Formats: sequence, C-alpha cells, structure tokens
Amino acid sequence: MAIWLVEIDLVKPDGSEETVRFSCPEIVPFAPDDPDRPNIAYDPDLIEPANLDISLPRDPDRGIGEIGGGAVVISNAGGRYGWMLGCGAKAVRSLVGPDDAAAYSDFTKILDGQGGAIEVDSTTARPGRIIVPVADARLLLDAYAQDVRYSGDPLEDYEGTADDLAEAPKPLGLGDLSAGNVPGPVVATAPHIVYQLSEDGFSSLDGISAAGGDAALVDGGDLSGSAFDAAVPDSGEYVTDAARGLVKLADTPSAELTFDFTGPAGSGLTALYGAALDTPPALLEWLLRKWGVPGSKIGSSFAGIDVPVKVGIWLGTQDVRRRELVELLCRSFLGWCLPDGNDVWQVGRIALPAGSPDAILRDADVFGLEPDGWGYPIPISGATVLWGRNYREMRGNEVAGAVRESDPARAAWLAERYRRVHRDSPAGVLAAFPSAQPVTLETVLTDGDDAAALAEAAITAFGGPRRPIRISTPLTDATRALRPGGLVQLDTGLDGSPEAGAGELAPWAGLYRVTGILPTQPGLGMVTLRLWGAVPTE
Repeated sequence: MAIWLVEIDLVKPDGSEETVRFSCPEIVPFAPDDPDRPNIAYDPDLIEPANLDISLPRDPDRGIGEIGGGAVVISNAGGRYGWMLGCGAKAVRSLVGPDDAAAYSDFTKILDGQGGAIEVDSTTARPGRIIVPVADARLLLDAYAQDVRYSGDPLEDYEGTADDLAEAPKPLGLGDLSAGNVPGPVVATAPHIVYQLSEDGFSSLDGISAAGGDAALVDGGDLSGSAFDAAVPDSGEYVTDAARGLVKLADTPSAELTFDFTGPAGSGLTALYGAALDTPPALLEWLLRKWGVPGSKIGSSFAGIDVPVKVGIWLGTQDVRRRELVELLCRSFLGWCLPDGNDVWQVGRIALPAGSPDAILRDADVFGLEPDGWGYPIPISGATVLWGRNYREMRGNEVAGAVRESDPARAAWLAERYRRVHRDSPAGVLAAFPSAQPVTLETVLTDGDDAAALAEAAITAFGGPRRPIRISTPLTDATRALRPGGLVQLDTGLDGSPEAGAGELAPWAGLYRVTGILPTQPGLGMVTLRLWGAVPTE
C-alpha cells in the first residue's frame, strides 16, 4: 500500500502565507534529524491527492494539449478546516512513497502544480470536504504573447499616436525572417519616419523592399540609443538601432516598405543553442523564459533534443495568444511542449515508438485496458506542409510593375501567404481506408527541404493503422518515473517467459509511446497510462 502526502502553500485573505500538510493513511511526524522535514506532521485527512491529467494533445498537430486539471480533496469533518475558505492555493505538491517510508526522501513527487480558490463542500448526505483545484503550468499560455504595448503618446519616442498604435502590442520577430517580407509598423513620423520591426531587437537587417522590389536604400550603419535618436540620415539612406528593432529613414517612402531580418541572437542561451536563435526548441525556451518561467523549470529535454530545422516567426500589432505561438513552433517539427507532473517544461517529438522501454508491463500488471482517442482516428492519406510565411501579401498594383515584369516568380510569391509541399501516404492506405483524409500543417519553417521532411515524418507517424489505448496499472517505481514521450513495453506472457503462453495481452503486445499519465486513477495506488503504437504487420 502506498502512502500519499499533499502539501499546500496557502495565501490567506490578509495576505499572509501558510503551508498545510495532509497524508493518507496516517503517518507519524518525520524524525527531528530528517534533513527535509524535521519534526513535521501531516494531518491524516487526505481523501484524494490531485489527479492531474498530464497528456500530450489529442490532436497531434496542436503541440500543447489541454490544461491538466484536478483537485485535492480533504475531509472537513467537524469543520476544522473551514478557515481555509477564502484562501488561495499558491502551490500544491503531491508525493507518494512505499508503506514503510520513514523519511521525506523516501517519497517521490509526482505533482508540483498551481492551485486555485479553496472551496468548502458541505452537504447533509456526507461529512464536509475541502476542495483544492489544481492546474498545471500551461495556464501561462492563455495570456497574450506580447504584453509590452505602445502608449500612443506622440511626445514619447517611438510610441506611435493615439490614432494608430495606442494599446497595440509591440511587434516581436524571432528566428529566420530573412525572406519574411515583414511590414513593420511606423512608430514615428517627425522629424523622420521610424519603423519598429521587433521590440526585442534583431541581429541583422537583411533587406528592405518597396512595393515588393528592392528599395535601393543605402545602409548608414547601426547606432545605439541617443546616437540613433539624434541621427539625421541623408536622402535615400537609413540607419538602424538593432537592439531596439528600429529603422530610421530620411524621407517618407513613396511605396510601402517591407523588411527582411534575422531575430535576436541567443543572448543568455547562446551557450546552449549558438548565436542563431532560430530552431523550435531554442525559441520555445527563449519564449518560456521571456514569459517568466525560471531556468529550474526548463527541462533538460530542450538541450537534448536534436531539431536542426530553421524557423522564423513575426507577431505584428494584433494580439496573439502564447498558446498559438507555441503550437506553431511545435507543429514545425511535429513536436510537443508541455510541463510534466512537477511543472517542469519538457519538449519532444511525436514519433512511432522505438528504442529500449522505460517500463515493461505484463498481464498481471494490467488491471484495465480500453481503446483511447489519441491521434487521428484513421490513417491520414497525405500531409501538406505550409512553410515560408509571407507576412505581407501583395497583389495587383500593390506590387511594383518592374517586379511583375522582371520577376514573375516573386510577384506570385508575394500574392500568397505560404509556400506548400505535399506528400501522399502509401498507396495501400486509401485502398484499406477509403475515407482517409490528408492533414495540413501550418508551420513557421523557412526551408522547403525541412518542410518536405516534416510531411514525410507526419506520414511515417500517422500514415498507417495505429493503436491508442489506455491501461490501468499499479504505481510502482517504474511507472512513477514515466514521463510523456516515454516508452512502455506490453509483454504477451503472463510472467514474461515463453512457456507462459500468449496471455491476455497478446492482441495488444508491443512497444508504445506514452501520450498521457493520470496518477491516482482509478485508485490511490494506481495510474492510468495513455499509450500509442503501431499495429504489427506480421
């Protein structure tokens, strides 16, 4: 039998903080010399530890999944915890240990989540209960990606006016936008016109176009701060302040300008990713840190995953949710990004299971098995990848006549938002599954070869029959250590030996990818695993 501990960091209505601790079943206080919790006691009133759902997205092209939610339930018999009404749960930690656990270090943390408002549930049919809602760190993705906004005050430098940019988010450009055709907003018009391409700056300005063609402007150099502010470019010249993402021109252009540039360099992450901050894992980590996630909550998977594809993404002056931005980056490598049970952000690829399993389960370990809804319901017939985003679509007379006449390929590209690459699934898929449909993956990839490889990866993963299942199994050291993206082997023999016979798992035997973990379901000593793998061909 397992022992469960729950620790809740409360914020009281008066602003003071207190940590309350509960156990199931009852345990004696930890010893005075326990290095982690000396003399700490736990009230034996825990009914249910938080059963947070830690799962990859049901739709594999999403990348994030829904926010995992659950609740801690505490017995409130006699009303002894009624004082918690009105408190907020700043953090909730759930730990499990063996029935002979004697020290805090004997327990494994399986949940380190964010709480909510405390609820008191009282009815005449049962003793009162305290409900502590818990959610994982994906809550931060519901906010807007850019919280720095223009004031719209023309007396402030580069803040636009009340008629154009007031309260609009400042633009953000990341990665490889060297062919992005970005329409940076005008943030000042007097005495010179100034554009802002990215609030976090850029590492290089790679080109300026006018009505889709070369603007033929002369580079007057990169200046910083007050030197840029005081600069007076010559006619036909421009100067930049790369750190602030600004471009200043001498004259108001006669045609609309668009810009090609490269986003900011790695800064503090350069040691991990190099100077070019232009791969999905690098940008995901950069964004998470920008949004306040501490380095201790960034998992080692970010540095360990090999995703060499280049991406570029630009957010203009329209609000975009962080979730949308993260999903675009994940979709660009058929990946996922989400916090594990300890609220540590991890990243991984969606791919058929391969390699050595992290846990092996046999018939006697499986207490329940049923089909799951993860992934596509039937194989896909093909994959189309949208890549090479054009951030300012131009058609007809918006494009300079010289461009339309001398470079029709560029004129055609300027009219489209994306380039496209398509790959079909194997010929037998439609024969076996006549209703199979293709998928379209919108990405921020900047290279056609990378886009083709992504389409092929999607077909490899989903272009054939797959087995998504849910199994219930006891919480053991091996199952407690599982994480999304891990591997589980289902054996066919009752005890793993060939002479044991086929066993009840025979139709489901094989290697699976872990797509979800639901601890304490269907009971305190259990865990439900969501698994996904290929149907054997032999």
